Amino acid sequence: MGTVSIVYKVMPKGIDVDLQTLKNALLEQVGGIAAVQNIEEKPIAFGLKALMVHIHVEDKGGIADRLENTIAGLPGVESVGVESVTLI
Repeated sequence: MGTVSIVYKVMPKGIDVDLQTLKNALLEQVGGIAAVQNIEEKPIAFGLKALMVHIHVEDKGGIADRLENTIAGLPGVESVGVESVTLI
């Protein structure tokens, strides 16, 4: 088995969500499952920013869904979507 690079687009519930707090919670929760490589802020519209979360994880069945559910359960998260999946 190899390693998979997954990029998630995490949308906060609104512009009032503290992105630094969300990043810290994300690192704490996902850190036990996978290696977070980078978290970027991507402007969307009217001050709203999405978090682009770059993660490396072992190629195992169901891990992408587990990560997505973990991220979606964080306070302040409106939605989570997979932007890309690449075998590295």
